[in-house]
Amino acid sequence: AIDYIPESDVKTADPFVMLDGDTYYLYGTRAGNPNRGFEAFSSKDLKTWKREGYVIKTGRSLYWAPEVYKFDGKYYMYYSANHKLYVATSDSPLGPFKDASNTPMINTGANTIDSSVFTDTLSNGQIQQWLFFVEENNANRIYRCKLNADHITADESTIEKVTEATESYELHVGYHCTEGPCVIKCGTRYFMMYSANTYNSIYYNVCV
Repeated sequence: AIDYIPESDVKTADPFVMLDGDTYYLYGTRAGNPNRGFEAFSSKDLKTWKREGYVIKTGRSLYWAPEVYKFDGKYYMYYSANHKLYVATSDSPLGPFKDASNTPMINTGANTIDSSVFTDTLSNGQIQQWLFFVEENNANRIYRCKLNADHITADESTIEKVTEATESYELHVGYHCTEGPCVIKCGTRYFMMYSANTYNSIYYNVCV
């Protein structure tokens, strides 16, 4: 029997939804056991979901915060594992996704998590992609750098800090934390949504 479940029973953290054709695909951190990989769910209406099973297993642990994008007819999954950033590719949104490289995308000398890709159309019509991510180094701070045209490698020479916890509503816990960045563009303005404080605090919140 097909495993159709209501949205209230999709137990996953860090959810990311991609629309491909007329189908929505949901990926996220597996609740209770982030060490097995990532599951996928599909839906036509965002209310009832079909469990599609695991779409990536690489033998790592602490699989967190996957995001999947379709570029040039191929699917790219950006994710964290073992506190490092990786990218995997597939010909299907349901995988199997295979790592593009055995080495992490970024090496800052510290742990990195929560990667997110933003594709910007410049005023001259050119496309520039950016990789936003979080560095864990005595605090969680949000950084960004340019993503190269292959959608896989990053230009580490462009790494720059975007934000860190400074506002009163971001400083409720001792470990200062800004994480989970997501960037959108409206007209000529850029908006970044992110979380502040820590996930296990009642003060965990969403900021813009």
